[in-house]
Amino acid sequence: MQIELTGIGLGTQRAIGAGILLGLLGFCGLAVRDFRGQSWLHSSDPSGLERSAAIEPRNSDVWDALADTELFAGQHAEAARADLRRAIVLNPHDSRYWLDLSMAERLLGDSAGERQAMASAVAADPTTPDVNWQAATLALADGDTLAALHRFRSVAQFDPDKAVAALDLCWRATEDIALLIENAVPPDGNGYAAMLAVLLQEHRLDAVEPWWDAALEKHIVIPTEMAVVAANSLLLSHRGAEALHIWHGIAEHDPAFREYLRRDDNLMVNPGFESELIDTGFDWHFDSADGVRVEIASEARSGKRSLRFEFAAARVADPGVAQYVPVSPGRIYRVGFYAKTEELLSAGRLHLLVEDADTGAPLYYGDEIDNSSFWKEHAGVFRTAPHAHLLRIHLVRTQSALLISGRLWLDDFSLAEAPAK
Repeated sequence: MQIELTGIGLGTQRAIGAGILLGLLGFCGLAVRDFRGQSWLHSSDPSGLERSAAIEPRNSDVWDALADTELFAGQHAEAARADLRRAIVLNPHDSRYWLDLSMAERLLGDSAGERQAMASAVAADPTTPDVNWQAATLALADGDTLAALHRFRSVAQFDPDKAVAALDLCWRATEDIALLIENAVPPDGNGYAAMLAVLLQEHRLDAVEPWWDAALEKHIVIPTEMAVVAANSLLLSHRGAEALHIWHGIAEHDPAFREYLRRDDNLMVNPGFESELIDTGFDWHFDSADGVRVEIASEARSGKRSLRFEFAAARVADPGVAQYVPVSPGRIYRVGFYAKTEELLSAGRLHLLVEDADTGAPLYYGDEIDNSSFWKEHAGVFRTAPHAHLLRIHLVRTQSALLISGRLWLDDFSLAEAPAK
């Protein structure tokens, strides 16, 4: 670029040129000073940071960086506190400065100053998870449990990846599900999922049903998959009544799930295998067994599906298929199913076993499933024990050390209370 000074006197031209030169020199000086200040700002050398503070005394980040060095490298908490106060005067809205000041106050033994600085950090940045986490841990250390729960709730709400860790600390501090529901668990599906994960990993199944009831009361949408995990965990821990309560609740809020409820007088779920097998809860459970293949077959006694077993020279005591069924104690029941076979070879035959799911006590041992190319009914009656509330129905083999080969189809299971004689 060329500047023409046509028509201006020589003295005036010299004055303008000198002004331009001074301006350029001043700009260069500011640029150099800013470069030197910024380079020292990112240094861990206290002397360099002090020079940066002298160059840029109104740069709050410089004072914070200097305080960090004094706190963590030099252990000069008093000097750090003074520098942090300078940073805060320049910019009171940065939560980092308040957090660092809280640390300095702690090192100096000023508990009131530490709490005040932490409160200012939260006020400056009320939704940032790291700020709330530090505030929550300080509140726990001070014995202010309620304040800690509120801060951990913010962590769980704004950082779902930390929700389980936050709620786990809340649980360990209180072990009170009602208190956590009201003060720590975010009122949404993610928050309740994290709370369930904590209860399961801590094996506190006694709190799962209150968790579920609170979700329903607060109209929290719990995904079906999550609710099924809760019900199954209760069921496998011998808490059948609580599991059934959640299972029925799932069906009330998810119409598609209603096919996994018992129908009419038959107490068994999915008795003809017509619904998709979900391998959990009150549907059929499957455990793999060596040499046994289990699959849905289109050859059925009624409907369109049956369950097919293929045994390939297997030594197995239990083919790995079972269902849990709630019942009433001290009642007479009739159990039945249909079976057919193809080239089923073994000296150790299969039988249906009904046992008390809580105690393992056998209640019914069915007749031998013999070779039959047509559908044959196997049925019998039994009485539940005085304290039995849940049954486990499955197949077993006698002489399981012997090999078994061939194919077996099962269909149309039924369990119903028998009429009193």
